[in-house]
Amino acid sequence: MADDPTSKLKSRKAGGFALVETLVASAIIAGMLGAVFQVIETGARQTRSVENRRLAILVAQSQLAAVGAAQNNSFGETTGVTGGVRWRIKITQRRGNSSSAARLEDVVVTTGMDDAAVNKDRRDLFVLRTVRVAR
Repeated sequence: MADDPTSKLKSRKAGGFALVETLVASAIIAGMLGAVFQVIETGARQTRSVENRRLAILVAQSQLAAVGAAQNNSFGETTGVTGGVRWRIKITQRRGNSSSAARLEDVVVTTGMDDAAVNKDRRDLFVLRTVRVAR
């Protein structure tokens, strides 16, 4: 029996259709993988942000405790870096308390990440404000 020309044509069309199906499936899988990686990256970024904020809060609390334990009366600003977290303490005399027997001071502790790559716009991560009795 001789080769039928229509059977060859059908097999070529079927082979071409399988190639298109494979390319479409590959594109769908690539898109899904891209979406999964983006979700993972977003989660990692948020985790890093929460960890940085937690560390900034701990440093602010530590610096505030150190100011509370200090016996001197020092108005002004003090800055430093602890564990990759930059901090600034500002102590000012509280306004409008001249009639009270005790003088009051405003204490503001501001913290942020020292690494410019982590915190490009150098925003403060945490600000802790309190009032203390002047010593």
